[in-house]
This record gives sequence, C-alpha cells and structure tokens, in this order.
Amino acid sequence: MIWVRRLLLFISAMMFLELFFFAVLSPLLPSLKHELGLSTAQAGLLVAMYALGGLVGAVPAVMIVVRAGVKLREGDAGPARRLLVRFPR
Repeated sequence: MIWVRRLLLFISAMMFLELFFFAVLSPLLPSLKHELGLSTAQAGLLVAMYALGGLVGAVPAVMIVVRAGVKLREGDAGPARRLLVRFPR
C-alpha cells in the first residue's frame, strides 16, 4: 500500500508546515506590526485569522472522515490504548 505511505508523508509535511508557520508568526509579529502600521488589535486579529483558517479547513476534513468512516484493526491503536489504560478517567 504505497499510497498510504505517500498520504502519510503528505499529511506529515502539511502538519509540519502549519506548525512551523504558526511558530514563526509570533516572533515576527512586532516587525510586521511596525512595517504594516498595524494596531495591537489588528495584529491580534491577524493571529486569530490563522486559527480561523485552521478551523475552516478542519470542518470539511471532519466531514470527509465521518463520511468515509474509521476502521481500526487490532494493533492500530496500540500506544494510544496503553495510554488509556495507564491514565483511566
């Protein structure tokens, strides 16, 4: 199943880029604020729009997963299952 590996690589790369750009935004915010002439509220809105974009992208992704369904095989959730056993509610 080479397509599964490619899909996993693609998703991993997208998650890395998302987290990288979000981490880079905070240190660059003062210089962006100065160069673009933004107020503090506008700079806060800029950061909030990043999170809103993630939400807008997450809603269709969840709809696709719900429609496609999730099937776990024995052993797929091994580490997660161990955490649940180790930290019961």
